[in-house]
Amino acid sequence: MTYTVILIPSAARTRVLITLGPDELMRAILPSPSAQQYERATITFLEGLALWLNAKLHVVLSVDGREAGCCLGLTDELGVGVRSLFLQGRGPGPPGSPATRAAHSRRR
Repeated sequence: MTYTVILIPSAARTRVLITLGPDELMRAILPSPSAQQYERATITFLEGLALWLNAKLHVVLSVDGREAGCCLGLTDELGVGVRSLFLQGRGPGPPGSPATRAAHSRRR
């Protein structure tokens, strides 16, 4: 099974959903990206979670057009998702993409 972390940042907060296959493990509401004081806060959070779970995480960043500027350091300038020993990121998908639809349907 694969752990998936869906991050949904907005101006007011950042929603986090963690799943293992079809099972929902955790939901969290964190402060908005603009409240972060450290550039690597999101990456460090995800790396710590990967260590806790002893697994590589698949990270999905779900943003709409208005919020595309706050990517939490998970994408490069071209929107390509970061990769590390602990993470495999996917950048923001288009509004109708399967990953974006899944993330938005789960956040309700």
